[in-house]
Amino acid sequence: MTRSPHSRCGWMIFETLVAMTSLAVVLVGASAMHGAIAHANRYHLAKQRCILAAEGQLDHLALTGTAIDDARVADLWPGVTVTVEREDGKGQWEGMTLLHATATAAPDGRPIRVRLSRYVPRAGGES
Repeated sequence: MTRSPHSRCGWMIFETLVAMTSLAVVLVGASAMHGAIAHANRYHLAKQRCILAAEGQLDHLALTGTAIDDARVADLWPGVTVTVEREDGKGQWEGMTLLHATATAAPDGRPIRVRLSRYVPRAGGES
């Protein structure tokens, strides 16, 4: 039994089409995964910047008694805004000031908000 040269050619075209289709599916999956990973990285970077900005603001307030101005915050932590609230300590914390630093960013339109608090001596907590 001999095969004609044309029957082998048809089989090669079919194998090539299957291989190209498989490769296309793999590339589409890799592309979708790359987009999801990039989105997650932007979110985590923004969250880390918020944490660092809030900690930096609280450290600066505890050491100097003044807040870091908004322009400097924008230089240090791009895309992050920080607000500070103060209130008097209550109970065992009376005589101290409670500082709340809230850092906000929105890397992909979804807001990220980190709020950190710290008690400081009243003299160092007021400007």
